[in-house]
Amino acid sequence: LAYGSYTIEEIEAPEGYMLNKNITNFTLSENQKTITVNFENAPKRVVVNISKLDQNTNQQLAGAVLVVKNANGVEVAHFTTTENSYVITDLPNGTYTVEEISAPAGYMKNNEKLTFTIDDNHLSHQINFLNAKEVYVPDTDVSAISSIIIALLGISIIGLGLGYIEYNAKTQKI
Repeated sequence: LAYGSYTIEEIEAPEGYMLNKNITNFTLSENQKTITVNFENAPKRVVVNISKLDQNTNQQLAGAVLVVKNANGVEVAHFTTTENSYVITDLPNGTYTVEEISAPAGYMKNNEKLTFTIDDNHLSHQINFLNAKEVYVPDTDVSAISSIIIALLGISIIGLGLGYIEYNAKTQKI
């Protein structure tokens, strides 16, 4: 290199490493003919935390089965939740979905598919998957209830009719 001022900037990082965004300036001169410049790249560390939470209390839920798939639908993780977040590390760049296969006991299955993307600007994610408690609704047979109501109304009408006849018989002295 000829004497003068120079700038070193990394434009592409090696596979698996973060881009070093530092810019280094140096000058070569008659007095400074040799320069050593070290550029360090930190390894890419992808961390995805997946939590299963009660939608009302935000408490961690154990017992749900979740699956994580890449953009091609290939399963990259399949696990049962515990009281702690499930951690996935070192996923390659790409788009992923998390979906519930089965809900914890006492909870309704969440049919959402949550999506997240891993790239050099998005290495960490906190995914919160929410579940609502099951609500017990007693099975009511509408036809049985209708039959009971109709029977009670029929008995009431017959009773009123008999009462009317008896009242008229007494008051008219037939």
